[in-house]
Amino acid sequence: VNLIASIPEMLNSVIGGVISAGVPESSILVYEATRPGNGPTLPRFLQKTHALYPGVVFRGPDTRDFYGDFPNQIIESSIQPPLRICSDLCAAHHLIALPIVKAIRVDWGTSGALKLHHGTINEPQATHALLYDGTAAVNPCVAINSNPHIRDKLRLIVADGLYGMWTGRHFSG
Repeated sequence: VNLIASIPEMLNSVIGGVISAGVPESSILVYEATRPGNGPTLPRFLQKTHALYPGVVFRGPDTRDFYGDFPNQIIESSIQPPLRICSDLCAAHHLIALPIVKAIRVDWGTSGALKLHHGTINEPQATHALLYDGTAAVNPCVAINSNPHIRDKLRLIVADGLYGMWTGRHFSG
């Protein structure tokens, strides 16, 4: 299967940099959504990161919530059902994105940081067919990245290009 996922070494490097800039370890929350099946965070992430930074909190598809009382949590678009940003991202003050270099479909090329936040909405699997269009009203990636919880909080993008995938899909169908 042509699957690749992010690696903890990239994450740990970014966490180390954030801590060296004075951010307390206990203030770092990692939202990791790049795993199949929406299950818990992969043990290799938890083990390798917590060995260096035991106070870092991991959240993801198995622990997320989309129904907080945050302004702009519902994404402005015509997409149905309405897309909602994860409450953890709504509560965050700053975001650092670590997208991996992979093509979702060969004809789309790599989507990088734009597709990354597709994993932070409530219905990502229902919107893949809409990724062809460049407008926020249709394309969920454009709508998500235009949302103030992403647009106004994203401070840094560190592309993980250590491994890449150009052919094949990361989902079947």
